[in-house]
Amino acid sequence: MSVQIAVRLEAEDVELLDSLVAEHQAANRSDAIRSMIDKTRREIRYEEESKLMSELLSKGQPVYPEAEDFLAAQQLGGLA
Repeated sequence: MSVQIAVRLEAEDVELLDSLVAEHQAANRSDAIRSMIDKTRREIRYEEESKLMSELLSKGQPVYPEAEDFLAAQQLGGLA
């Protein structure tokens, strides 16, 4: 469900949105803003996952146990 909101932006921010549209990087201003929000969400998720991985590594726990199992099986298969 989408919700329409009114936002006041600095002129330079509107110019950035318009340049993204003019360069065909976004269909319109709304699309440009949605893309920026999506990028911010990805960055936040990356930060959270990075912190989790650091915690696991500091505890000596595997970050991707399934990948480690797969790689170990590949190495054993190569040695046979």
